[in-house]
Amino acid sequence: MTPSAPQFRSDVGMLAEIRSDPLALLERMLAVGEPVLRSRVGPFVQLAVFDAELARHVLAAKAAQYPRPFIVNRIFRDVSGTNLFTTSRDAWAWRRKALQPSFQRGPIDDLAPAVERFISAEIAQLPAGRLADAQAWLASVTISVAATALFSRTLATTERQQLDGWFRDIANWTGNTVRTTVPTPKFVPTAANRRVKAAVRGVRRWLLTLIVERRSRGVGNADVLDMLLSMTDPATNAVLPDERIIDEAMVMLFAGYETTAAAATWAVVYLGERPDLQARLAIGEDGLAERVADETLRLRPPAWGSVRMAMKGDVLGGYRVRRFTTVLVPIYAIHRHATYWPDPNRFDPDRFLPDQLKSRPGGAYLPFLVGPRHCIGMRLAVLELRLIVEHLCRRFEIASVGPVEADTSLALRVKGTLALTLSVRAT
Repeated sequence: MTPSAPQFRSDVGMLAEIRSDPLALLERMLAVGEPVLRSRVGPFVQLAVFDAELARHVLAAKAAQYPRPFIVNRIFRDVSGTNLFTTSRDAWAWRRKALQPSFQRGPIDDLAPAVERFISAEIAQLPAGRLADAQAWLASVTISVAATALFSRTLATTERQQLDGWFRDIANWTGNTVRTTVPTPKFVPTAANRRVKAAVRGVRRWLLTLIVERRSRGVGNADVLDMLLSMTDPATNAVLPDERIIDEAMVMLFAGYETTAAAATWAVVYLGERPDLQARLAIGEDGLAERVADETLRLRPPAWGSVRMAMKGDVLGGYRVRRFTTVLVPIYAIHRHATYWPDPNRFDPDRFLPDQLKSRPGGAYLPFLVGPRHCIGMRLAVLELRLIVEHLCRRFEIASVGPVEADTSLALRVKGTLALTLSVRAT
């Protein structure tokens, strides 16, 4: 008889830890040294997978057998509608097939010169001295890049601030709801529910204005908005109605900037402690900026965990998985597994040199997941990260101001504000 996985904890206190400090909880679970652990989260039994090959099994090899739980999709659908992120099976497959060409290497390479000019210009406008909130500044930059790349839209400063504010309210509500055992229904007029409803209305109005403007001029930008306007639902052969176009555009805009801004913020935190790496970036060491991006995404993956549900019985690492069991792939913990990453808490971009990449299993590095549902925008995200760290270090010497804590409410961000001291680099 196939045994059950070793049990980590079995008390309702796990819920409080998941809300207050899930990263510390994952590190303690990793330290047990088991490939799979079983725990009870409130009334629910959950498996957590710490082995790279087993993570790949869940996310790639048996992806169809391990979809995202219905309740998670429903929560995200409440704020973003029916789209690539919140659908599954056939409804997801035709969307992915239609949108994938816009995010392949060729189109992203074509965007690269314009993205680089924009990022360089934004950094050139930064004054030396104290930058009070680097995270807010990076969010402003990355949301502008996302709007340009997806919609060929140049954002005014007020638009950047308004969109980021709306998305912050959406992210806070979504994160709190996902981590609540019995969430308050959205129709209950709590302060948080009123804020998120207003934020969703604001973003959707803004996107509808873009759609109306684009239709009045006619397509021809060869961007994602053009593709959305021409997409057809295979069930009806009809073009998507405006509401469905807004659903798709909304989740792409949010995902396209939120995670990139979070990762870029952590990159400058780590670089602020490493003047040697800043100097190497400033002289343009080949491949270093991309390795800095990779190492930042290893230590601080914006998606710090991915949850799935077993739709049929399975065996993971020799342990039984019952049907409808929730399975967590704790990306943050796998990225700190000493078997795959010697001295795992050290920030070392050179661990991504080509000779080291060959020695690690594919499931050991998961910032964009693996398998059919890997992040569609990963090439654009890495491009932005690389250009941000390159151009910042060419112009400035960077130092962080004060301690930094992690915010795990949704994407793995820096809690509160991040102050930096910027000194113009001597040439």
